[in-house]
Amino acid sequence: MKNSIERLDPADRILAEEILRVQLAAYRQEAELLGAKFFPPLGRTLEELQSRQEQFFGVRVGGKVAAVLSAGPDPAGGGMRIASLTVAPPCQRLGLGRLLVAKVLAEFGPVAWTVATGAGNGPALALYAGFGFQVRSRARVGPEGLEIVELRRG
Repeated sequence: MKNSIERLDPADRILAEEILRVQLAAYRQEAELLGAKFFPPLGRTLEELQSRQEQFFGVRVGGKVAAVLSAGPDPAGGGMRIASLTVAPPCQRLGLGRLLVAKVLAEFGPVAWTVATGAGNGPALALYAGFGFQVRSRARVGPEGLEIVELRRG
């Protein structure tokens, strides 16, 4: 079965609830992977999600949203930023994240891209490296000093 990508509009409350369900499940898993007790994405609310100015793309599996990528202009200027990429844990390792990244890179053309992830998130780092992203900077954030890696492509 071929998975197709669709644009998601978080202004639609039911769709926003589906997006948030995927994000929170994936962020819980990421927090555990990173050993983080304080993980800000886990505090995301429906209202916050609906107010974001990014464009959302998703893939459904069995009729339900299973993977979501949001992207928008890089606030640091010059290009685009992947704000979030989340895949529901039961749907990981199916290539959905790779499908979404390939879609947005093609959709927005040859511009510079940035993305940030936890330094201990090996699967995300490998995914982005496969698309030519390289480490741009590292920083420690939050009360636990969680190491975040910013990656850049182009």
